[in-house]
Amino acid sequence: QLSDCDVINSMLRTVKFEHVEFKSWLDIGNVNSLERSRSEFNSTINVLNKVDESIYLIDGHVIKFFHDTGICSNRISRAEHLKGLTPAVVSYKDNFYKYKYVEGELYADRANGSNFSNFLEWSLDNLWKINAEKDMRRLCEDFYFDKTYKRLYNYFSKTNDEDKTTVINNIPIPPVFEILENINKDWLCDAKSYRFHGDFILDNIIKTKGGFCLLDWRQDFGGDLTSGDVYYDLAKLNHNLTLNHENLKNNHFKIENHGDNITCDILVNYRLVECQKIFKEFLINNDFDVKKVNILTSLIWLNMAPLHEHPLDKFLFYFGKYNLYKMLKNV
Repeated sequence: QLSDCDVINSMLRTVKFEHVEFKSWLDIGNVNSLERSRSEFNSTINVLNKVDESIYLIDGHVIKFFHDTGICSNRISRAEHLKGLTPAVVSYKDNFYKYKYVEGELYADRANGSNFSNFLEWSLDNLWKINAEKDMRRLCEDFYFDKTYKRLYNYFSKTNDEDKTTVINNIPIPPVFEILENINKDWLCDAKSYRFHGDFILDNIIKTKGGFCLLDWRQDFGGDLTSGDVYYDLAKLNHNLTLNHENLKNNHFKIENHGDNITCDILVNYRLVECQKIFKEFLINNDFDVKKVNILTSLIWLNMAPLHEHPLDKFLFYFGKYNLYKMLKNV
């Protein structure tokens, strides 16, 4: 039959139906109605919508679904490598894996100036360990440059934007591919092999009674399951102190055209501004390159742009382009 209405009309000839009357109806047939339906319920988890993965909380367990079975299997392997820092996977099959729900507080809600130093020291002591002597240059080039170029091509194809000089926040910014050519690849890709998380943001960290538990770890770094660049974790954290799930959920960002000038702005929670200051001190005190962290942060925003819908996609692109240019020029 063409539709459920055709089927019901056929059944009415021979079947006696009983009915229940509903006073209200919540539709989930499209993105806008889904969001309206979600607003009717109090959710205990705050996640960004993704077209290729989902998360479920069932009977004291978390179940993750991935459209790509390779990502799922790599996540499972990486969980073993991060054993003791992430929840233990209790079962898995094809596109799914399952672990016990971790009791604690989401660190995104608790991070502040009085506890952030302790968290950074915990990360240094427990997560960021040099784990092998390995040439990381090719991995970093693939991850920082090849992937960025592919993502940008996807962004321009999706939005029909042009790669051209743009005035952003009253500063003329050259085309993004021209900016990328000015990055010193040898310097940016000079890395040691570290144990890494890969999506090291506050929303993926649970504050437990005994310390911290890390969630939603990345499946690889440029295809490698065990080795990564510690600077990527640092840049992801730096990104999240400015642009986090709460900002995005509440649309606390702005992208506007004023003639030939594009305005990009974002609201940042004051307690996270305090954390940013502590983070910078941590980088300096532990001999990390602050400029490298900031440049990688801008690349993260550019990489995120094609993965999101309008207007967030344009905000991420222009915000990333603007900050990348400023960091390279030391503005």
